[in-house]
Amino acid sequence: TVPLILAKPFTEALSDLPAQVGGAQSAVIVVDDSASMGVAIPGGTLLGRARARARRPAAALPRDAEVAVLTGAQGSQAPLPELTTARGRVTRAIESVWQTQRGTDLAGAVKRAAQVMAGQGRSGGRRVYVLTDLTAHGLEGVAAPPEVELVLLDVTDGKALPNRAVTDLRVEPAPALGSGGVRVLA
Repeated sequence: TVPLILAKPFTEALSDLPAQVGGAQSAVIVVDDSASMGVAIPGGTLLGRARARARRPAAALPRDAEVAVLTGAQGSQAPLPELTTARGRVTRAIESVWQTQRGTDLAGAVKRAAQVMAGQGRSGGRRVYVLTDLTAHGLEGVAAPPEVELVLLDVTDGKALPNRAVTDLRVEPAPALGSGGVRVLA
């Protein structure tokens, strides 16, 4: 066994986790629960993949790291809005994130994450891990304050997804439908 110890063996493993996940820190995990995360993919939805991947940094963080869990849709409720070291609570909070039909508000989620970590003196930094489909409109205005590091984790794996949107909506009178009848054109 002495030769083995002197050889200082090591192993390497590929991981999609950021390298900074192993350090002491305060962290907020933001799971995008907006409507676009409902896209069906092999094995489920983007939101299902985001929940599965959100468990990875939560499990990889050191035991003394403080973690909160927020969501990324407009007006959605935060499943765990305060920092905790209780990994069971973190895991249950991640599992409690469900699909909404709301729009994305990642800029607001990152601001809320910075507020959750405000005043925390955890050495090693403050990080916000955002699990999202990286839609362009969802990333508008997303910026972390200088003392917070933003880590974007793409749950699409870089694959192009179907993209549909209502770009124009008009309401016109429709007398043929009776008094007060209207026609909606999208």
